[in-house]
Amino acid sequence: DSKHPLSQWLAKERVALQREIGEALDNTNHLVEAMAAPREPTSGSSNRSVACAHVESVLQTALFLLGLTFEPLKDPEAQEVCYSVLEDHFTWPLWPHLLATVRLENLSGEQRVATVMSQLASASAQEMHVSPCLSRSPALGEAVGMLRTVPRLGPSHKLRVLVHITRLICTEPLASEDDHEKKLIGADDLIPALSYILVQSKLPQLYSEYLALEQILDSRYMLGEEGYCLASVLMAFKYLESLP
Repeated sequence: DSKHPLSQWLAKERVALQREIGEALDNTNHLVEAMAAPREPTSGSSNRSVACAHVESVLQTALFLLGLTFEPLKDPEAQEVCYSVLEDHFTWPLWPHLLATVRLENLSGEQRVATVMSQLASASAQEMHVSPCLSRSPALGEAVGMLRTVPRLGPSHKLRVLVHITRLICTEPLASEDDHEKKLIGADDLIPALSYILVQSKLPQLYSEYLALEQILDSRYMLGEEGYCLASVLMAFKYLESLP
């Protein structure tokens, strides 16, 4: 209901944030300074966007008020549904603005990743140290296709795609030395595979997409499988960024 006080408050906060971010992005001096003097790349957790922090604060307040007003909405499953609705109506309309601020902050990192992606564009999976058995798997090509859909998805859907990609890779059985047993891959195999998939996606802006995601998502998404997948892809980006 657009006339409900909570809806009106959310609309007011969204408009204020859009205006605030728009004014910052229109500041030519800020943009020129960011491009002329790139800073050392930092992770989203240590150099958090003020706008992203504001968004998370609004979402947490809205969830609290919903639970306070309607007791059944305190249930974890109900909170999950509420968060999804809030994301669709509050976070997603702001996403282009939020992403723009994070891309400015991560400018040097994203540019470096773009350069590395160009340099490694023709590298094979094995040349990028992907496990020989996994490098022949169709799962890699499928994962690249899925990753290319990320820019047009909502925030939590971006994370779900990443979780699906990670499952796709990690559940791909690798032949053991005697070829009679199968084992599942671990982190040592996952990071090279993710790095290869990222290079093949040809989307360096995904670095900033996932940094922004790390900053605005509710802490419940940062635990367990989702948090592991997000940390893994950011580690893969850091690896690409560090290559000479």
